[in-house]
Amino acid sequence: MKKYLSLLFVALFATMTLALSSCSDDNNDTIDPEVGAPELNIDGKTYKFNIATCNVTNDVYSCTVWNSQNSDGILIVSIYQWASTDKSTTLTYDNLEVTWNNKSHLIMGHPTAASTTKVLAKSATSITLQFKNAEFENTAGDEKFTVNGIITLPVE
Repeated sequence: MKKYLSLLFVALFATMTLALSSCSDDNNDTIDPEVGAPELNIDGKTYKFNIATCNVTNDVYSCTVWNSQNSDGILIVSIYQWASTDKSTTLTYDNLEVTWNNKSHLIMGHPTAASTTKVLAKSATSITLQFKNAEFENTAGDEKFTVNGIITLPVE
């Protein structure tokens, strides 16, 4: 019995080392400040972002950005219909969702009709977004936040 138990633990530890290791492309990318402004104005306050985790899965681009020096806020940008998104695409309720978490409150919102969010550039390695008084509202319509600025985010 001890022999089988020992073999079970050896197999368990061997399996866990594989399960708990990360792949080479499971990394957080530092946002290059030379490529684009790593900050946005959200509800009148400037937030600097220097870390991004982004990917494309099933025609949906998703990117989470935050600052490793402080945890003032976390922004998640999701763009649907990624394959047809290109330079000069205006992102709307149908293809954009932005989630904002400012430590005390999380709002998952879609752009309102008056919002302007445009793709300024898109390549295989990055996408540049321009938020111009872009107002995002939750589904119930009782919570909003406004984003201004230009940010370049990595792609995968």
